[in-house]
Amino acid sequence: MFHNNGLIGRAHAFRVFDGDALLVVAEDSKPEGAPTVEAWQPHVTGRIAEVGLPCDHYDLSLPEMLARVWAATSTWLGPEEGGAEG
Repeated sequence: MFHNNGLIGRAHAFRVFDGDALLVVAEDSKPEGAPTVEAWQPHVTGRIAEVGLPCDHYDLSLPEMLARVWAATSTWLGPEEGGAEG
């Protein structure tokens, strides 16, 4: 698996994402100089919103953090995209 991932990674051609994006940040382990919304802007044509979560990077997959990610994503998408009402 690691070998295959390396092959895929080396063959990947980076492109600009055409659309809006939601940046999910693990606030408890955010290192000094970590990428910000501004750092991501050259890679995204649309707007970038940020949501911070009170956890470290490895805890983002915990059920309670995933629930927060889902709630933030639903709010960010809004009702026209199938997210939360108004």
